[in-house]
Amino acid sequence: KDPSVDVAKMEALFALQERAMAKQAEVVFNQAMARLQPRLPRITKRGRIEFGQGSNKQSTPFAKYEDIDAAIRPLLSQEGLSTRFGTSAMADGILISCTLSHSLGHSITESMPLPIDKSGSKNAIQGVGSTLTYGKRYLVCAILNIVTENEDTDGNDITFIDDRQLGNIIDMQAELG
Repeated sequence: KDPSVDVAKMEALFALQERAMAKQAEVVFNQAMARLQPRLPRITKRGRIEFGQGSNKQSTPFAKYEDIDAAIRPLLSQEGLSTRFGTSAMADGILISCTLSHSLGHSITESMPLPIDKSGSKNAIQGVGSTLTYGKRYLVCAILNIVTENEDTDGNDITFIDDRQLGNIIDMQAELG
């Protein structure tokens, strides 16, 4: 109501305060993430996707979203952090996003475009649900740098060198000094 107040200066001061508050929220977010990281557990892959039939039947392990969520939700909450997911339809699939937010307002978002899962005998709705769950698992692990155990080896079993191979390596090291 005071005509002597310079509106442009008031707007500039308000913008300056908003930037300062946003920077402080970012600092607090980063501090929360620094405290959270060493406390995040490794998630064991308890889920299995089975495919093939008969003697060709195989399975691939994966970390279930509910296992990931049960492990991280209390830790996130202690730090004032939370996750939420969003989706957008695309011509050839779905764009899934994960936003990690702090209670003071700072957030980061990661997105992943995925084709609709048409594997197995899923109907169209089940395919969307499967794709969404897949995206949530991978995005939350990516945004929090979560490690899953019993990593998939793409069907290749891990093997170790035998005593003869070890001897060859030792001999080569001796030759090269």
